[in-house]
Amino acid sequence: MTWSAREQAFFGGWDLVSLEAGAEHEWGPPHRRCMEVSSSEAASVVLPRPSDWLCPGVPYWVWNAGSANIDVMQQNGDSLALVRTVTAGAVGMFLWSGAGWHGQPIGSAQEGSVYPAQRLIIPIGVQAREFNTLAHIVGNNGYDGSAPIAVRVILQQTGAFGALSKDGYAFETGDSYLGVSWASGSFVMLEVEQGADIGGWGGVGGRAGVSGTGASAGADGEDGGTAVRADVPLIISCAGSILGGGGGGGGGGGSSSNATILGGGGGGGRGYNMDFNGQFIGSPGGAATPPAGEGGDGGPFVTGLGGLGVKGGGNGGAGGSAAAAGTAGASGVAAGGSGGAAGLAISYSAAAGAPTILSGGSNIIGSSAEEG
Repeated sequence: MTWSAREQAFFGGWDLVSLEAGAEHEWGPPHRRCMEVSSSEAASVVLPRPSDWLCPGVPYWVWNAGSANIDVMQQNGDSLALVRTVTAGAVGMFLWSGAGWHGQPIGSAQEGSVYPAQRLIIPIGVQAREFNTLAHIVGNNGYDGSAPIAVRVILQQTGAFGALSKDGYAFETGDSYLGVSWASGSFVMLEVEQGADIGGWGGVGGRAGVSGTGASAGADGEDGGTAVRADVPLIISCAGSILGGGGGGGGGGGSSSNATILGGGGGGGRGYNMDFNGQFIGSPGGAATPPAGEGGDGGPFVTGLGGLGVKGGGNGGAGGSAAAAGTAGASGVAAGGSGGAAGLAISYSAAAGAPTILSGGSNIIGSSAEEG
């Protein structure tokens, strides 16, 4: 019994291959990007060898059109992924990072073309606030959601993405925009070049307690924001940095009965806080009543220090560094405020799944979590 495979050039026709069932098939010339496999018995495919044709981030596809699972392997014989036949036309996507292959399950195939047929490359070389990929391609490229699309966003070394608030994302794939949603099978690849940065909002420092009033306790620092949000499958290559925002420091406590006991303001957390024009605005420190000190401002590369309390008032807490919680404000007679929580590096929906980190995982500072 035999099984067959067809290899497709990036923009060309098919080559047909037949071999014995259960055999191992070496990929043909590496400029061919797509292989369709049809077999009634388990078999395996070996991905291409390193060569000048292999460009990091350019997808290769294995399309299983048969009734048996296909094992996709590295050149060293290690199994990378199993393209299963839960439904006809299951697809696996494989990306070369320069150091090895990485797999991503896709789902159903778009028959008759390299999958997906639509592709866009978006280079960004400026500072921009809350970049929404779907909104960009709907507004600038006329994408209507009728077919799958692969979008490659390249944040160049002169670029940066930041946020307008703690609830905003510095970069997101987007979910829906002006009634347009991603077609099933779409995905986004985010490339962050060396020198480029994506940062969540840095939390504002907590106000110091207002002594001699009923609000003498220090205020809590604001939470840090999330850097990246994925609502469709996302692949990340990061030579620059992606970092969650730092939480703001808590305000220092004062005294409800003695107006001379003054707490200091909390420091602003590190973060990429931007205005609508994409300019950095910093994360403000918390206010305090003189002569107590206000909290220092945080920014893209600094955290704000807590202000000093006077006459027994509590010092303000320092803002958090990248993806770190702010420090609580010290108590005076009244309690100091809590530090703001750390922001996530990456948030993703259940439908999107955790992003595939193609390279540069050590440059991603902060946690990833499924949310919403």
